[in-house]
Amino acid sequence: MKRVVTFLIVPWFFWVASSNAQNLLENPNFDSDLAGWTEVPDTFGDCSWDPANLIGAGSGCANCLHDRVGGPSYFWLEQCVAVGHGDRLVVEAHSLFPCGQSGTGVANLRLFHKNQSSVTVRDTYCLKDGNDCAAWNRSLCPHVYIGSSTTSLCVMLEIYKDSVDDTFRAAFDGVRVMPVLIFRDDFEETADTSMWSATYP
Repeated sequence: MKRVVTFLIVPWFFWVASSNAQNLLENPNFDSDLAGWTEVPDTFGDCSWDPANLIGAGSGCANCLHDRVGGPSYFWLEQCVAVGHGDRLVVEAHSLFPCGQSGTGVANLRLFHKNQSSVTVRDTYCLKDGNDCAAWNRSLCPHVYIGSSTTSLCVMLEIYKDSVDDTFRAAFDGVRVMPVLIFRDDFEETADTSMWSATYP
């Protein structure tokens, strides 16, 4: 008797679906300015557009300097997008910081899940694939699930400075908040298998 084994091919479909989805952010690649992004707290530092970029010619990045005098503190660029219960998202950003800075710090991708009253109900840090100076480091939250109390997701391109009087600079680029199209209902809501393929040896 010949045994037939069926495999479900997943990864290729997952990333094609995600890459074809719409980025929910305004100006995610900082093409010519920082439109759509807000400095928080605006007295802790300053961000400006810079032609250095990750994406390619015609784009740019956000170049941020955290220069607050005092103890360890946070300064970030923020943009919030409307989301709904049950949404599944992938969130990604890239950061770069110069070598040889007088201050010490780190650049992070951080997410605030907020309710209708703009109260943060969940706080998440995304994983980084490195923390090397003079190189673009990727931060990724591959599976962000939106709970029932969350109405907006705030993306924070954050600089944490742990030195008292020195400054710390970092740049950000290539930010995305995109729906994960496959696994939308995990086969729980429908029996639709149109995005899956079966192979037979």
